Amino acid sequence: MKKNQGFTLIELIVVIVVLGILAVTAAPKFIGVQDEANGAVADGIVGSITSAMSMTHGKALVSGNTAEDDSVSDSNLGTIEMVFGYPEASNAGVGVVIDIPQGWTPGNTSAATNTYTLEKDGCTVTYTEASDSSTPATVSRSCS
Repeated sequence: MKKNQGFTLIELIVVIVVLGILAVTAAPKFIGVQDEANGAVADGIVGSITSAMSMTHGKALVSGNTAEDDSVSDSNLGTIEMVFGYPEASNAGVGVVIDIPQGWTPGNTSAATNTYTLEKDGCTVTYTEASDSSTPATVSRSCS
């Protein structure tokens, strides 16, 4: 006669309890990974905008296009709208010189505050154009 082998009810309950304890301790760590990833992408966007801002400012200085309302032509990008030698806070300015990562959307482009924002899941990257010829443009990020 064959002897049936298997798990007892107590053994199954112990395994379920152990898996539950592991899930409770590991879940918060994995939940925070998405927020950390968005923060890292936001840091990358800030670096990208800062580099593009520096390169276009150098190009504007060399070509003498540092007026309040000017533009710079690039063979690959086309015309970039500039303000005091820095990209304008618009899709025709800073929006031309950066590649926006998937999932990030241009938010409030405001002429009143001269800002251009990118947003995703509580993270915001804000580009503020130069206010005069002695004040450079700035880039900042915030994640909630």
